[in-house]
Amino acid sequence: MAKAIPIYRDGGVEGLTKYMEIELINYIKQAKDFGLSEFEIKKNLLEAGWEAAAVEESFEHQKAEANKLAESNFPGPNYSQTPSVVKSAQITSMMFKSEKNSESAPAESLTQKPPALETATIQSGFNIPALENPKTRNAILAALAVVILAVGGYFFYVYAYNSPQKVWEKFTKLTGAQIYKSAFTIGYEDKGELAGDAMFLPFKVKDVKLSFSGNTYGDISDPKNPQSSSEIQYSFGSGNTNFNTGFKFLVINKVLYLNISENPFLNSMFQSMGQGQKIDWIKVDLNTLQEKMASENIGSNSALLGVFNENFSRELGKIWQDATLVKIDKYLGKEKVDNTNTFHFKNTLDQKALTDAFNASIDKIAKAVNDQAKNDSEKIKDTDLSTIKTVIAKLIEKVKVEQFETWIGTTDFKLYKIALKTNAPSVVSLIKNATDFTQPLAKARDAKRLGDVRQIASALELYFNDYNGYPEGSNGLPQGGITPTYIGLMPTSPTPPGGSCTDYYNSYWYQPMGTKSTTNGKEIYSSYQLTFCLGNGTGGYNPGIAKLSPSGIESGIPCPTPEKPEQCKNPQPVVEDVNNTIQKKVTDFVSKLDFSAEFNFNATYSDYGKKQTLEAPGNAFDIVSMLDAAKGKSRDAKRLADVRQLASAFELYFNDFNQYPKSLNELAPKYMGVLPTAPVPVDGTCTEADNNYSYHLINKNTYQLNFCLGQDTSGYNAGKRTLTQAGIN
Repeated sequence: MAKAIPIYRDGGVEGLTKYMEIELINYIKQAKDFGLSEFEIKKNLLEAGWEAAAVEESFEHQKAEANKLAESNFPGPNYSQTPSVVKSAQITSMMFKSEKNSESAPAESLTQKPPALETATIQSGFNIPALENPKTRNAILAALAVVILAVGGYFFYVYAYNSPQKVWEKFTKLTGAQIYKSAFTIGYEDKGELAGDAMFLPFKVKDVKLSFSGNTYGDISDPKNPQSSSEIQYSFGSGNTNFNTGFKFLVINKVLYLNISENPFLNSMFQSMGQGQKIDWIKVDLNTLQEKMASENIGSNSALLGVFNENFSRELGKIWQDATLVKIDKYLGKEKVDNTNTFHFKNTLDQKALTDAFNASIDKIAKAVNDQAKNDSEKIKDTDLSTIKTVIAKLIEKVKVEQFETWIGTTDFKLYKIALKTNAPSVVSLIKNATDFTQPLAKARDAKRLGDVRQIASALELYFNDYNGYPEGSNGLPQGGITPTYIGLMPTSPTPPGGSCTDYYNSYWYQPMGTKSTTNGKEIYSSYQLTFCLGNGTGGYNPGIAKLSPSGIESGIPCPTPEKPEQCKNPQPVVEDVNNTIQKKVTDFVSKLDFSAEFNFNATYSDYGKKQTLEAPGNAFDIVSMLDAAKGKSRDAKRLADVRQLASAFELYFNDFNQYPKSLNELAPKYMGVLPTAPVPVDGTCTEADNNYSYHLINKNTYQLNFCLGQDTSGYNAGKRTLTQAGIN
């Protein structure tokens, strides 16, 4: 196979340097001096792997140089004084090869030998004297032949088999390293400026600088049990705001250990969880976390479950392995990186190949998800797929690579160094364009309205439980201290109204109703109503004006102000094409996004295959156990909220029928929209039977509702608890 490396006079593009071109021309001159024919010389060079075009170009160059020297009567270079052993061995090797393969040489050259071969002085310093004893002469020639073949083989390895192009090809075909160390720096700089009062940010955004640096060790020789360690430092600067810190982490036997002792942010986040105990390391047992997710059915209803298995990950990885994303622009020379010989390349990024690889990956993920989907709602729609591809394509188009260089080992074909500089999205531009993009769409607005109304309903019932009545109102807002005790902040309805809703009824309007009384100095009412509007049918409720009351949510109610119908219904409702709206928002957002920032990545890699022994730190704080406790508190809080809401519903029922209900089913939907169920899993010492809300009617004036708290909550002790008409026992 011809050597796939052209010779260039400009210093080398995808190939060898000008120095190597001179080597080829020197060989042709010396071979001719030794008496080899042009046919023999070309044959030797082609069999050694040189391209025919390069050989012909070198012959023409050598001839032109010889003619020029002849015309000027200049004696020419003295090749016999060249000190290179490789060059002389190369020439002698090819002469020997020519004699050995003489059957392919022209007839006139079969018996021809270089002049005075017995006494020829080879450049390496070997002097072959004429010997009268044939045995002695043959032994010396045989020994010399071995040396010539060995040195010739080395030449072939260096200049043909192990050429820069061959090394690059072998590097691209290698699979990822399993054990290695690396040192890296990542930098981001955005010189844009944005006033702090222009957005929600507490500081002025100007000259943003972000950097990461560190050392890592990775061992994925066992894919099911990867091991790694890292020490990372990072810094952030913007205007007059600057800080820098770092952290360490280990992954051993599927347990993540994170050192927080020297990181003020992580330290303040987790230190309060230690209950007085100083925390240096936290740990996350990934095996335990996975088991808990399975036991709690987290993601069990998602089409993503079961998609990202080992086989799928391997197929996805093959897409990127087969993609030729990086190409050689120039060969820049041979360099040492950490005492390792490397070839230094200037590279280019094939953006089309990158886009194609992303698209193929997205299609594969979408197909896998859709195959696993239990219904259409879990499937990825074609419009969503198109939007994702559009975003990726537009982002890749904006990327401009300013520097991309790699250093590849000459013998092991591994990556030893990389330097990359590109433009990047401006964080200032990102913030400026975020407002329009994050405006909620019609369905999201209606979903928020329902969520807000249910939150307000819960707060009103908690208020009723404490004061035996609902708060007074003013300008459509409940008063009497409902905020922040029962609800942190009263929510406001999103805009625009959407659908057939008007601005007038888009707001949440609270109005107390029923009998007025006073308790503990507060004016309270026996009932209330809160009006709001849904632009579209949502959550089983009809579009239009809706009303919240102690009985629940009633949708599609008549216009409360029939004398002013324009307040109730938009005569020209705006119908949003959600898919087109999202596509347009995304396209506009990406188009406006400015890529004026700078991104830098530099890394060195070493110690390939050198395994390390990692030791787990002692007394690490188990974050999974802490999260379990936090989730337990949240579940207990919901249990109490459910019970209080049921207590309010019992009293409303009693007011209407002068007795308590025979079963919980009689409460829905009039006295509470949906009957609550106790959250799972069971906490503390409670059993599954204890965890249920168990209702018993003792007599028409007395009832009992049993439930269980996993831990002490809001002044109530953990364990079995009972709600009666007198309260919680």
